[in-house]
Amino acid sequence: MRSTETRALIPFEGVQSIDGHHLNRYLRYKGLVPERLLPPHIDLSLYTNVFNNLYANSQGAYVVPEEVRQKYFAEIDARGEPTHEVIRMIREQAISDINQQAPGERHVTVYQDEEDDIIKISPITFGKYTNVETDIIDIARQGNNPLFGIHTHPANIMFSPQDYLLMLFDSGSGEGLIKGQVILCPDIQILAISTEKTPHMEYDDAEELVKRWSDEFKKAPSGRAETLYDRQRKIQQLGEQVFLQNFRDSMSSIGDIEKRMNEGEFTEEVALEMAHNERKKHLDRLNEYLKKYRRVHSKTIRNLYDLTNRVSNEILIDFARLINVKLYVSTDRKNFRAFSA
Repeated sequence: MRSTETRALIPFEGVQSIDGHHLNRYLRYKGLVPERLLPPHIDLSLYTNVFNNLYANSQGAYVVPEEVRQKYFAEIDARGEPTHEVIRMIREQAISDINQQAPGERHVTVYQDEEDDIIKISPITFGKYTNVETDIIDIARQGNNPLFGIHTHPANIMFSPQDYLLMLFDSGSGEGLIKGQVILCPDIQILAISTEKTPHMEYDDAEELVKRWSDEFKKAPSGRAETLYDRQRKIQQLGEQVFLQNFRDSMSSIGDIEKRMNEGEFTEEVALEMAHNERKKHLDRLNEYLKKYRRVHSKTIRNLYDLTNRVSNEILIDFARLINVKLYVSTDRKNFRAFSA
């Protein structure tokens, strides 16, 4: 329950570091303190097993957004059935790349069970590549007290505006439904804690605020992302055209070889060797193209990561400042002790 004031439980004044047990008390009981009173360091080694479990367990999810994948497939279907084996091979490679999967986001909630007054961890929820549903509201509806959520991100990127929604939503206590969030990125971990100045509001108002900033967040990299995917699609289409022409040229050359053999210009044995070399040259071109296509695809994905991380983090830090949450960052994947503001 949150009937006891936090200030009476945690002596923040002059404290340089608190551990997970003290953090739980701050998140559990009623009362928020000014940001200046929150300690500069937090030790979350209490949750080492939870963090490691989230890092270690995952389910595959599509890297390319569903709307982009469907657009890609529609364009391929519009070009009709492959007219040659080469075209089929190129399209199969493109489809394989656009269907690339990687670990999706995972989420758990740390909560106080109101029946036995024990801090518990909810089961892992598996989501899509860049989002996951949380069980925080369900846990609260069951009469329990959710303290904070923990979820993974596929790249080293800040909390999205959506991640803060339930820290802003006042469910009737005068504070957020939760007062903290943790994200586990590949190389860093980030903790967000509500402060005395964090605004709290009705759910619809919180959702509207989050939506405005989410739209800004998505808009920044989306144009560039579409350009990168367009480039990849054009390379695939060009590859089909070029290799169909190469195939025709190759068949023409083989036909010319056969004609010259029939005219007695060289023996059948020589003609077969020349035709074999012509086919090999054609296949070598195809393999070289497929290598180039894979390189471009990998570079596209890397560029999207870099672009999203750089542009998005700037916007997301601005949003964190707007809602007055305190952020802590750690690179301690072994013990998760050094979360520093």
